[in-house]
Amino acid sequence: MNDAMSISNIIGGTENSAGLQVHGTHSSRRAAQAGYNGAMLDKKLDSLRNALTGLLVAWREEFNFRFQAVCGVLALGAAWVLGISYTELLVIILLIGFVLAAEALNTALEAFCDMVKSDPDPHIGKIKDLAAAAVLISSLTALIIGSIIFIPRILLLL
Repeated sequence: MNDAMSISNIIGGTENSAGLQVHGTHSSRRAAQAGYNGAMLDKKLDSLRNALTGLLVAWREEFNFRFQAVCGVLALGAAWVLGISYTELLVIILLIGFVLAAEALNTALEAFCDMVKSDPDPHIGKIKDLAAAAVLISSLTALIIGSIIFIPRILLLL
């Protein structure tokens, strides 16, 4: 083994027989990755801040969002009182998220449509109606599944 290929040189980061850097770039690679990961983390934190801001906007400005969130909390309370199964609880949580996400998307789409065209327009009206229909579908789905889960337990208490 020649000096260029000794173990200490490889660990230390010298070139191998092909002239390629081996293991020695760990510190510089880590620094580059730390910068990349730091920038990536900053982007992720910014995205999280934007999402939380959107959640706050929906809560402050949309009565329907608040109403649906309160209904979700009541559903979770009923789930606890009635002792539903773990799987049923997961379904309830999924449905709450489904309805709130649909409402947030509806709100965003309505705001976008209002920004694009403030004058009444049949196409904008159709878009808003379809978004509202999505919220209605998600809410009715949650109501039906919630009824299937809760009504038998409520009837047992009577």
